[in-house]
Amino acid sequence: MPDASRSHGERAEGVAEDRGGPGGEAPLVLAAAGTLNGRRTAAYPALAPDVASAGAEFVDSAAVVDGQMVSARAWPDHPAWMREFIQVLRSKAPASA
Repeated sequence: MPDASRSHGERAEGVAEDRGGPGGEAPLVLAAAGTLNGRRTAAYPALAPDVASAGAEFVDSAAVVDGQMVSARAWPDHPAWMREFIQVLRSKAPASA
């Protein structure tokens, strides 16, 4: 899984990262892939030390955009997270008329 996460994170598409469950799997997978290093990301607050260990800046916010990666803390953040992710997708692949 880390290789797939790294490969996708390096391409021009957007990456939507949510905490992924009670254990916060999504940020941990990205950390293992090395894709969080030098980035800003939201995550479940209990994962702040893991985010910092991965070389990223933990941001306690509903939606954090860092390049093409959009992250959120947990499911209550989904509306803001999806709004931002759609904006990233629109900027990368605008709809044609």
